[in-house]
Amino acid sequence: MERHGLGRHATTALVFAASALVRAHRGGIDAAQADLHEAAGLQASLTDFAPWYGAEVSVLLARAALRLSDVRLAREHLVRAERRLARVPGAIALQERIEACWSQLESLSAPGHAPTASMTAAELRILRFLPTHLSFREIAERTYVSANTVKTQANAVYRKLDVSCRSDAVARARARGLIDL
Repeated sequence: MERHGLGRHATTALVFAASALVRAHRGGIDAAQADLHEAAGLQASLTDFAPWYGAEVSVLLARAALRLSDVRLAREHLVRAERRLARVPGAIALQERIEACWSQLESLSAPGHAPTASMTAAELRILRFLPTHLSFREIAERTYVSANTVKTQANAVYRKLDVSCRSDAVARARARGLIDL
């Protein structure tokens, strides 16, 4: 997009939204947040455009926001998606994606769940490594921080997920869609 000068076209909002989701999935928190912001800005300039397109962008933005543990932002994008969906009769697949995203959001907001919206970017980076066989020292080497910093951030993740060990943190994070199955 950048090479061909397409980055500022409103229709590239979907590309930036997809990129935000992929980058969040891969643990590129800062890049994901930048893409999410860019997509939202481009989406705002989509006037008199196909409502299904705007709804698709909103769903991807909501999924990326959930991946980044921003429940409030995810909710805002899902509300926008539903507004646009109302102007697209018969969009069953789109409606199913919106409902699935609402379900994931509601599971994050359910009573007894720690508020993951308060997880920092550093904690989300560490969370991505918890399902691996890597020790805290090895995670530290890969993230260019000290092993003590990794341990501190992992403990913060455990507290925010309301668990006491690594395996429980992984299970809870998977159930909430913060990491893949």
